Amino acid sequence: AGLARIGGHRGNINFVHTQKQLTPPIVINVEQSTTFIEMYPKCAAKNILMPYPNTNGQSFDGSYTQQAQRILDLVNMTVQNSPSVLPAERELAARTITTTLPEASRPRPVAQFYVAGAHGTCANMRKALIEDYRQCSSSFAMLERKLKTLFFGLGMRLSTFCPCPGGDSPSAKRNFDAILAMCIPVVVTDEFVWPFSKEFDPQLELDPSEFSLRFNASRYHTKSLDPATCQPIFNNDTQANATGMQADLEAISPDTILKLRMGLEKARYLYSWYATKDKLPINLLQQRVLPDGGTAHMLVKLLAERATGEKWAACQQELQQPVKEEVKEVDEDSDAENKYARSHCTIRHNIVLA
Repeated sequence: AGLARIGGHRGNINFVHTQKQLTPPIVINVEQSTTFIEMYPKCAAKNILMPYPNTNGQSFDGSYTQQAQRILDLVNMTVQNSPSVLPAERELAARTITTTLPEASRPRPVAQFYVAGAHGTCANMRKALIEDYRQCSSSFAMLERKLKTLFFGLGMRLSTFCPCPGGDSPSAKRNFDAILAMCIPVVVTDEFVWPFSKEFDPQLELDPSEFSLRFNASRYHTKSLDPATCQPIFNNDTQANATGMQADLEAISPDTILKLRMGLEKARYLYSWYATKDKLPINLLQQRVLPDGGTAHMLVKLLAERATGEKWAACQQELQQPVKEEVKEVDEDSDAENKYARSHCTIRHNIVLA
């Protein structure tokens, strides 16, 4: 059984989605929440969580990487002379060890790439992030004015970090686009779960802390920086320690960036629907090219492991145990939509299934 995504707060789609995951078929889906996994770890593990599909050949044949390098060459931009590079990246560029890394894993001249609309249940946070980014980040100025590209396929390959807030649901395609671009994902939601990882099933080997960062979403729910001065806004208790995404990224050490890049190589293989090859068609499925990458191989492996039904037996036992409902305090003045937004933009929430 395949399920596309967890539905929004309107209607009963979310309820039906979670109920299905407690039934005998192996559910293959692209959405899951940390709350559901914490409540039903055995039932979650009987299913399979997949990365978002990507059938764009340019994501797998090196086309975007080559285009990004041409943009840098046109303006003679390097890590050493870029005004928007992270200090940690400049330090890494000076180390001889980085010259032995693949081109896609080497230091980059732009600190961060973030382009997104202010929509979905995390609209407030997404709006705050984009305003801080556009008004106060040298990364945006570099990409828009000097390098003249805000296209995700190129911007991600020019940047060190890619912030990934929630949207209509905790996950987004950008999380996986960032991985393919070797741009370190910065997850800004408590409920997102990386597929094929220990977050979904402790028996799996992939550890998200080795290739991604996860920042406390409450730090970014409102604007962090004054657009006139680009200095921190200290307007309430939740913003007392907020200095903005750029400053938080500048605090990441060179060794941490290097470690995360090495972890990205493994994650990129597992999250690639297609194997890396030269000159792939732009629309692979339209040209009848079937997935042959690490994602496809991992899916076959996980299906084989579940063929005996052993994991369903563990789920059945788990369902016999009582589930404790945890009640979270929520501002009484908040409307229903804001309450739902907080549930996966800032704090954890529990799903009680009858």
